[in-house]
Amino acid sequence: MEHTKFVHLHTHSEYSLLDGAAKVEALLERAHKLKMPALAITDHGNMFGAIEFYKYAYKIGVKPIIGCELYIAPASRLDKNAQQGAITNYHGVCLVKNEEGYKNLMRLVSIGYTEGFYYKPRIDKEILRQYSKGLIFLSGCIKGEIASLIIHGQDQEARRVAGEFQKMFGEGNFYLELHSHGIREEAIVNQHLMGMSIDLGIPLVAANDIHYLLKEDADAHDVLLCIQTNKHVSDTDRLRFSSNEFYLKTYEEMNELFSQFPEALSNTIEIAKKCNLELEFGHIHIPHYHTPEDIPLNDYLRQLCMEKLEERYPDVMEDVEFLPHAETRRTRREERCPDVIEDVEPSPHPSVGIPEFQNSRIAECVNHLPSPHTSSGDEVLSRLNHEIEVISKMKYSGYFLIVWDLINYAKQKGIPVGPGRGSAAGSIVSYLLGITDIDPIRYNLLFERFLNPERVSMPDIDIDFCYERRDEVIEYVTSKYGKDRVAQIITFGSMLAKGVIRDVGRALDIPYGEVDKIAKLIPNELQITLTESIKRVPELTKIYEEGGIKQRLIDTALKLEGLVRHASTHAAGVVIASSPLTEFAPLYCDQKSAGIITQYAKDEIESIGLLKMDFLGLKTLTLIRNIITILKEKNGINIDISSIPLDDEKTFQLLCEGETIGVFQLESSGMRELTRKLQPDVFEDLIALVALYRPGPLNSGMVDEFVQSKHGKKIKYLHPKLKHILEETYGVMVYQEQVMNIAVVLGGFSMAQADELRRAMSKKVPEKMEKMSKLFVEGAGHNGLFPEMAAKIFDLMAKFAEYGFNKSHSAAYAMIAYQTAYLKAHFSVEFMAALLTAELGNIDKISFYIAECKRMGISVLPPDVNQSDLSFTPIEKSIRFGLNGIKNVGGIAILSILKAREKEKFKSIYDFCKRVDSRTVNKRVIESLINCGGFDSIGAKRAQLAQVIDDAIKVGSQKPNIAMSMFEMFGNNKDMEDEYEKLPDIPEWPENVLLKLEKELLGIYLTSHPLNQYEQGFKRYITCTISQLKEHKNEEMVVIGGLISQLKKIITKKSEKQMAFLTLEDMTDSIEVIFFPKVFEAAADKIVLDEIVLIKGKLEVGEDKCKILAEEIIEPSQAATLATSLHVRLMDDLDNSCLDSLKETLLQFKGVKPVYIHMPDENGNEAVILTGHNLRVTPSEELVSRIKVVIGKDEVWFGYNGVREKT
Repeated sequence: MEHTKFVHLHTHSEYSLLDGAAKVEALLERAHKLKMPALAITDHGNMFGAIEFYKYAYKIGVKPIIGCELYIAPASRLDKNAQQGAITNYHGVCLVKNEEGYKNLMRLVSIGYTEGFYYKPRIDKEILRQYSKGLIFLSGCIKGEIASLIIHGQDQEARRVAGEFQKMFGEGNFYLELHSHGIREEAIVNQHLMGMSIDLGIPLVAANDIHYLLKEDADAHDVLLCIQTNKHVSDTDRLRFSSNEFYLKTYEEMNELFSQFPEALSNTIEIAKKCNLELEFGHIHIPHYHTPEDIPLNDYLRQLCMEKLEERYPDVMEDVEFLPHAETRRTRREERCPDVIEDVEPSPHPSVGIPEFQNSRIAECVNHLPSPHTSSGDEVLSRLNHEIEVISKMKYSGYFLIVWDLINYAKQKGIPVGPGRGSAAGSIVSYLLGITDIDPIRYNLLFERFLNPERVSMPDIDIDFCYERRDEVIEYVTSKYGKDRVAQIITFGSMLAKGVIRDVGRALDIPYGEVDKIAKLIPNELQITLTESIKRVPELTKIYEEGGIKQRLIDTALKLEGLVRHASTHAAGVVIASSPLTEFAPLYCDQKSAGIITQYAKDEIESIGLLKMDFLGLKTLTLIRNIITILKEKNGINIDISSIPLDDEKTFQLLCEGETIGVFQLESSGMRELTRKLQPDVFEDLIALVALYRPGPLNSGMVDEFVQSKHGKKIKYLHPKLKHILEETYGVMVYQEQVMNIAVVLGGFSMAQADELRRAMSKKVPEKMEKMSKLFVEGAGHNGLFPEMAAKIFDLMAKFAEYGFNKSHSAAYAMIAYQTAYLKAHFSVEFMAALLTAELGNIDKISFYIAECKRMGISVLPPDVNQSDLSFTPIEKSIRFGLNGIKNVGGIAILSILKAREKEKFKSIYDFCKRVDSRTVNKRVIESLINCGGFDSIGAKRAQLAQVIDDAIKVGSQKPNIAMSMFEMFGNNKDMEDEYEKLPDIPEWPENVLLKLEKELLGIYLTSHPLNQYEQGFKRYITCTISQLKEHKNEEMVVIGGLISQLKKIITKKSEKQMAFLTLEDMTDSIEVIFFPKVFEAAADKIVLDEIVLIKGKLEVGEDKCKILAEEIIEPSQAATLATSLHVRLMDDLDNSCLDSLKETLLQFKGVKPVYIHMPDENGNEAVILTGHNLRVTPSEELVSRIKVVIGKDEVWFGYNGVREKT
């Protein structure tokens, strides 16, 4: 290919956040299409996209030039007190020539964030001079220092600065940058630079300051700037570019612009020839782990594993005791294998594996052991030897030791660690080291699913830590390996379909309601694109075809969709380097957390060979720890959660009944229903549950097949050898590991090949699938299978592999699920108390769990200054609300209260004020305690206490001076004190006031609820409770009931009509309800704050919450008359006399509304029978009451037009 004689050296990608409107791949593909031999990436102040850019450039045959447009402080980077209007930074472009330059640029951009950040990540000339080697420097755009000086008429100073840069970077490494975007100042600058070039001998270079791909993208880029600055495109006083020329221009366009500066064009090629960075990928940079006495890493790893063999496998390994490296313990059981091990001595430092003669001796001893329950000694040792051999050959022993060390530290410090996460639970080495707590042999978990010896890639061990103490582990790793070698990892948020519509709509100043309507038309599917949505949703196409501002909205959104929107800290990723991180990656300072993180995201970090681990904070581990602490401190019960029996009858009873609210992974209503259907009775069922409850399996019919097969449906296996593999999952292929095992057993694959097959199937790579299919059919033929049967089994594997889940991960998370279920089953009050404490601050969750307490018969008592602790506390069969959950009552105030009552309880509010520290327990705290019922136990009304609060505080502040001296002066202190502390004789506040204050301070209604008297009645009208709405379908018509707790009325911009946003809450949750103008107009008189109403409307199920678009509001007193049908559920044990009485009752309320009789059968199904016209009724509450008397239960409800009937 003949290349152009020009390349672009000043290019901003999407990683110039909310400023660059072009994706990395699009820029490179455009350059390649225009036959440009190279392209530079020079994002503002960062190198976020450098690796992605570099890799893709080589992939398509464009030479990558890594660079950055730096921000350079006018003086010191440490000077952060500039006067208003003063220049805080200049621009300048750095391009990387070689490895030294790459490392220097990484240092420079890192310092910009870690030391010089002031509005922008700035460096200064001092630091630029220090790290100038290996770099080419361009003078920058009109915001560069030289151009700025020229514009301000300081030509001589500009020349001095140019000479300074020339000296700093050396001859041939500094260029004066020419720009021509149709901006007047650029023409002035260019003329001066031409003269400066001649006089000072500094070469010129032509550049276009690329911020978007094509000229027609200028409008979309302008909208992007508005999103960045939170402005409207119609605003006059905002950031905007002066022309639409900031795109990737052709050589011809650039040649026309700079025809008078031909050398400036050709110099771009000269610069490209100088830039020859070669990055190395695939080389692993694992930090060195220092072993005791410098024992070789492989030996030390084996030693640690062997030391734990007897602990982990006591039944099978009790007679094999071995300590590698220079000594063998000769302790033996007296009667078994008396002469087998005593002569065994290990070699000094075997490089890989145990010497063969040791293997044989140990195996010989193992053969004399009694039969184990689950695994044999030779199986355990064989598995261990295999894994260590693979780990040693792949040089990952150090990696395992690093992970072991940090987990060991956490456990020694009492920081809860999860039993495992991901495929690492498939390794016996992980199990023996305590990295995981799931026996891979017992649960048939596969090592190759974790580490495939035929595919060189870093092992990936993700670790769950206690949510509250995760940072302690990061601090330990930082202190052990060095602050400059450990960091968290960056992550980027993108402008996805719904979000980009909202962003662009806001920038275009389109009314919220209209934008919201368009955004909600986009399906709620992960990673769905706007283009795909338009294809699938006719209404979106219709809106687009209408033209106007909405068409502009969609067109602009399509151009901006997928661009990076912001950078933040990855929730879990931590990187540990073998030397200072800036040798490998630039650093970034997250301004929100002030934490130092890498500028490369996790995939790039892995590709450059750095050790990346995920340290996740799991709330459930904190919950388990808190429950165990409560049991020990309050009840004197010690529990080792890792040793609880896995066949506990009470736990499985709880699971079978679906009472799993608060149980890890099993809390959703869908999962509770599945658990009830499945009736799990072994731990393996729980592992399958975790794997199956996902959209793929649920929609494929796998789950129903699994449940039916467990409950007796005949299981058919295509081949007898499949039975052993699929038996535990009742003939259904649930796990990826099962696919691998089938490939090994029937197809003759090695386990490593089986893992490659799993990967090919999950990624649906046709070429690989075809190749693997041939291999499988051929291998199966050697095992006696006909090609047709082998192909049929392969197709079945491919089908299930699409939905198959990682069994190692399922097993680990099933263990946490079982542990929480066990704790709830045996210690329900302590469990719920800890659960409520874990959700402090999350009012929706608190309400949900208090409702669960009520269902379980556990009372949640209001806060009490004499009984409440900091958090929720179990008291016999009740839970006391924690002081930490009261608004306006801070931690320091609580500690003062708890300390003051250590010796005795508070007798009165006066006694309270005398004993607490008034500096922290102020009037606002005391008012809050009174209003939420915190003083109710002292026998006074809240209204009385509120009346004397100022007097009580005054008495408290005088302690022990004036008040006490008066009592002492007159002798009878007690009588005087009683008189002084007398409460006024006034009535208590009305209940609605008490409840309102309680809700305001606790976030919930606790002692009572305004809906209490409506609860039973509402059941007849509503589709479901608010908390159950998330299980219903999007756009389903529903009826809900509750209290209007928040109300906001607005005037729409377009129609200038009134509409309303309100929050409706019931006893389980709350939801936003929107009344658009037409509906609002009809219902305005009923939309009143604190009113109790029923609302019929369309449900909108969002990504994180639901909304209702109201169609009608109904007063409870009118609900029966508005019903369109009556429903009665009858049990099959009703006799004829009851049925006659029911018929008679219906006839007494004759009307026009149909009556439906629901009759359940023995299989759990339900027949619905419409009664004859002669039994139609006029719905009323009296009719309901009469029917309840007849049938003996409250199984009566109303239906409404358009609303799906409840079942």
